[in-house]
Amino acid sequence: MIRRDVPEQEPEPRLIASYKIEGTPIYDVKGHAVAVVEDLVIDAAHGDIRYALVLPNGSADLKPIPWEQLRFDSEKQGYITAASREVLEDGPSLDPDAVIDWTDESWNARVRSYYAQSNDK
Repeated sequence: MIRRDVPEQEPEPRLIASYKIEGTPIYDVKGHAVAVVEDLVIDAAHGDIRYALVLPNGSADLKPIPWEQLRFDSEKQGYITAASREVLEDGPSLDPDAVIDWTDESWNARVRSYYAQSNDK
């Protein structure tokens, strides 16, 4: 039986264009805005997002954060991360003049290890 007195909720969107993610705020677990998404790194072969390139508040350096470190919060209309602003600021940076080899597994392991260790603190 369908209840007519309860408004039907819109389903959460599961697919989103990348341009709508860019500029989305990132919050720490305490609810403080700590960064903003600037760009995404996508595995073209598998179609998975590997990293969000984020700009921590008060910083000029882009930081790659593994995508799995972010969780979308529909109430905040932003992403939640266990990383604090300080952890993001101290994390691996992208050199704007360097070409990043995103397939370099040792580089990827260092980035992932950094965030895994910072989440354990």
